[in-house]
Amino acid sequence: MRDVSTGERVVFLVRDLDEKVQQAAIETVGLLRTKEASTDLKRVLENPSNKKIRRAALVALGQIADPANRPLFLGVLGDKDDEARAAAFEGLGRIASAEDRAAVDKAWAEEKKAGPRLAAAFALAQMGSLDTGSYGSIGHLVNSLNLKAWRGVAQPYLAELAAKQAPRTAILTALGQAETSDEKTGVAQALASCACRTRFPRCSNWPRMMTRQWPKRHCGRCESCDRLAARV
Repeated sequence: MRDVSTGERVVFLVRDLDEKVQQAAIETVGLLRTKEASTDLKRVLENPSNKKIRRAALVALGQIADPANRPLFLGVLGDKDDEARAAAFEGLGRIASAEDRAAVDKAWAEEKKAGPRLAAAFALAQMGSLDTGSYGSIGHLVNSLNLKAWRGVAQPYLAELAAKQAPRTAILTALGQAETSDEKTGVAQALASCACRTRFPRCSNWPRMMTRQWPKRHCGRCESCDRLAARV
């Protein structure tokens, strides 16, 4: 069970000299969304011991999503490291400031790598861009469910988005437009993942073949939730 109140007790380990301890602490304060860790995480970014620690710190800051870190994320959108750019997109998406929409739109249009592009689609959807077409943010995430290499990234993004009503409605619309079994099962599992936090009615467009995927009551211990916990 994730007790967010414990995050403050771990912050001091974020700057531990043992790399394994440091990385574990960074990942922990990110998952617990410990805002008090932001200062230490930014200090880590000033002089990271290696690329892995830098990436972990950016991911954690993206999970914490403190609006004060918007300039930091915007500055990383042009970074050479794919995973760093992805973390910056995630952070901006969770903050969802209208002021950042133009910058994210531009970066999304210019992004060529699959990982950061998925993160950019997630960010745009969080900011209210909910196009379900092939070239839209929701459509891109759903289409990526067809790719084995990226399904495990796209599905948790969809699950996190589905916790909010407007993106959830768009995702259900995309489900009605889905053409492949990978898209249908991926969206169904994403919706099931978010059901542990949000209840919502079954859409009238829900395909009959997928009704068996819908849980009567979500236990919070399924494989989908485990994947979601690693990203949220």
